[in-house]
Amino acid sequence: MSDPTVEVPPNTRGPLHLVVAWASGKSIVGRSLKVAEDVADSLRMHAEAAVASLTSPAPYAADADLEDDSHFEAERSVLMDELLLEEVAKANSLPLATIDELRHRNLLCHAVLIGRADNRCMFVRKRSPIQLAKKSMIATLMDGTLDRVSTPIFAFDDRYDAIITPTKLFILNKNAFEGLFKESEAILARTGEWVDDVAQSVSMTEGSTEILVSTLRRNQFLRRKFLAVRERPHVKQMTPRMLKEEIVRNGLSVDDLMMGDQLIVTPSNVKLVLQLLNEDLFIGGFTQGHYAAGSKRSMS
Repeated sequence: MSDPTVEVPPNTRGPLHLVVAWASGKSIVGRSLKVAEDVADSLRMHAEAAVASLTSPAPYAADADLEDDSHFEAERSVLMDELLLEEVAKANSLPLATIDELRHRNLLCHAVLIGRADNRCMFVRKRSPIQLAKKSMIATLMDGTLDRVSTPIFAFDDRYDAIITPTKLFILNKNAFEGLFKESEAILARTGEWVDDVAQSVSMTEGSTEILVSTLRRNQFLRRKFLAVRERPHVKQMTPRMLKEEIVRNGLSVDDLMMGDQLIVTPSNVKLVLQLLNEDLFIGGFTQGHYAAGSKRSMS
């Protein structure tokens, strides 16, 4: 019997399937591709190389940046948009892609799925594997003669953006991962819910939540910052007194940022407010200068 406390790496054994996907309105369309045995062997080797690179993990946070040779790890619950995942997971039950689709569709991603349904791992790349498909003419040199290539040319490597197991996420490219699973229209439609969640703990003046929602929908950087704020334990327990003390400690004006016990959010101070709530503001230990961190990683 296996020990549940032992970390199990992503599976690279079992049936292998290749899937591509694209957006169609608010829907996701997936297609499977048949692969020859030698191609499947190469794709499996790429997956094994990606798993072997998982040597320096860090916990995922919306406002953290990846360092060299590191990756983020998180529970599957971090995924916010399951629509793409559900379509890709259909694997070989999807219709086969046609040459016309591969030529003319703007592919959102491709994924290699390995294993059976209960232990299947997805190796996802936010990139089309098709090279030169839209050139007017492609030729290859065969026996000293250029011959025209009439079908799309595929190119693969081991640089996956995310590895998704039944219980866990391994994030190797944070921007690409969030572009696939956290920035779809379906997710952005929930921005008001996120703001309301925070407003339950941090009371805001009239109109402030509307300004936040409008800003977060159009600004990717501030949206990530807000999602980090939303998960901070101290924000869920925030009191007006705590907020005022933090404002003063950082050398800011309570009158500019608070009206009574309510936080004031304006188009010009949204970034500052989020930095304050996310503990991004700090005072230099030697110079006593005031600074703001663009990103940070927990040391605990």
